[in-house]
Amino acid sequence: MSWLLLLGLAVNLMWLVAHPPGPESGETAHWWPIISSLVHGQGYDACFPEYFPGCSSHRWPTAAREPIPIFLFAAVAALTGESLLAASFVQVLIDVLVLLALLLLAKEIAGDRLALRAGLFWIFYLPALKLIPQVSGELVAGLGVVSGLFFYLRARRGGRLLHWLAAGMSLALASLSRSSSLCIILALVALNLADLRLAITRRFVSSGAFVLGAALTLMPWVVRNYTTLGTPFVGSTLTGYNLYRENYQLGSSHYLRFVAGEEAGRALNDLVRKNATLRRAANEVEMESIYRGQGLEIIRHHPRKYLLLSGYRFLSLWFGWGYLQAYGVHPRLADYLVMIEQALFLLLGIVGLIRLGGKALPLGASVGAVCFAHMAVIGQLRFLVPVMPLVMILTTAGMAALMGWKAEDPPGSRSL
Repeated sequence: MSWLLLLGLAVNLMWLVAHPPGPESGETAHWWPIISSLVHGQGYDACFPEYFPGCSSHRWPTAAREPIPIFLFAAVAALTGESLLAASFVQVLIDVLVLLALLLLAKEIAGDRLALRAGLFWIFYLPALKLIPQVSGELVAGLGVVSGLFFYLRARRGGRLLHWLAAGMSLALASLSRSSSLCIILALVALNLADLRLAITRRFVSSGAFVLGAALTLMPWVVRNYTTLGTPFVGSTLTGYNLYRENYQLGSSHYLRFVAGEEAGRALNDLVRKNATLRRAANEVEMESIYRGQGLEIIRHHPRKYLLLSGYRFLSLWFGWGYLQAYGVHPRLADYLVMIEQALFLLLGIVGLIRLGGKALPLGASVGAVCFAHMAVIGQLRFLVPVMPLVMILTTAGMAALMGWKAEDPPGSRSL
């Protein structure tokens, strides 16, 4: 296992050398203003007029970006003079920790050999490598997701409340890095409550411990949003914006597409001009509520188109289909190779889920929950990165089934 971790570290560092970080690297421009504000003692503030046109340039409390990556990178920035290179080194460390958690989880349900193969997939996974030179929440969320699933499977096997608490806390940390991870918590609670092999008392006690661990971890963010923004808000204030942005076109004939930033800006300006309540909104939560209401109103008028568009978003979410074209960029060879890779992961992952059976159901439920959450709102390939380690475990199992590799069950494993 140690040699694989060293290989992962070497590949990450080589990628960083070839792709040094900059202020405009990927998502950095959307996260760094909040980080800089914290470092300079101005609070968890930032103004994003492209999302919230009513914001002021000074002292605008935000919840547009999740807190765990913000505080992590703010601590790094404070210690290193706001060095983007230091932030990238932290991304390298997180990516290697994801690899370690992946190996432990895969070993838990599929054995050593399949774990090593899944680890190799992660080391050379291009969408994850692209996140190394930028500040974002996907890799941190991935660490929380994989760790949470590890503790969840341990808890289901051994029944220890400590493992249930750890599973809830880990997945809550993932949710505080990428809000869509909240859906994993809901899916796994439902899965545990539906397990008729367990006594009903055990199901409710274990689920209660799981939810308690998650709730205690989420509570500081909820309290902060209540005291600062006036609402006990859990996720990101961009949810309503994205719901409106990616569904506003349902009234047109050309609606099966990803809405890029320039078009989204025009749509948002039209909405602000027509909506006096939006112009008077005092903070992001009030604006998020208006965006969400407008988005839902459009969906109610075009339910059939919304279902078709949600299905279309699977293509942009899983394969990146239509995303680059929306920004006027023609896909390159590397983009097509990623699409092919994603297709193989998907098909082999389904085979692996069938092969592993009940013990892999938590992985399948987690991936499915995140997919459906993003298909309902917005689809970009990077949003799948936190759950792709789970897909890679299923993929290696699918390869083993198709290629006739000897089945290998980890010690003490059974259907979960």
